[in-house]
Amino acid sequence: MKPKATHKGHCQVCKSEQKLPGGVIARHGYKHPEGSHSFVGTCQGSGHPPIEVSRDRIEEVIKMYQIKIGNFEKHNAEIVAGKKVGSAAGPYADYAEVFVENGFYCYKRGPRSEILCSVLNPESDVGIFTVQRSRTVMALNEGMIKQYRLGIAYLEKLYADWAAGEIQPL
Repeated sequence: MKPKATHKGHCQVCKSEQKLPGGVIARHGYKHPEGSHSFVGTCQGSGHPPIEVSRDRIEEVIKMYQIKIGNFEKHNAEIVAGKKVGSAAGPYADYAEVFVENGFYCYKRGPRSEILCSVLNPESDVGIFTVQRSRTVMALNEGMIKQYRLGIAYLEKLYADWAAGEIQPL
């Protein structure tokens, strides 16, 4: 049986006021799709002590965001170098994997499909698809990098301004 909340506190990540079942921030920041009995997403501060008690989760989330930025930057560098255009994993799971190998554009329609290759010809459908797709993926990556950097700036300010406080009874 879940412990009942007797106090409330503020999330380390989003600063929203939440109940504290078992002394940690309640699950929040999720969506509940209509007609579904499931939750989609949660705030990174869910399940961690409130900001009145700790700032450890802020530091963890900053590190996590820095890793994500590095992954997006690496992906863009691979695209520019012609090593990789897309990926069948991660945030672009709906896209085919596209890469350049031995003078051919090679792509997969999905993670389990066979690899198809075409002569490296910018006028071919695959060549046009690859150029357009690489620009789109790079733009998506840049947008995500910008969002994570904004998140880091916000969290760094929270971390710097932190002072222990008192949790409040319900």
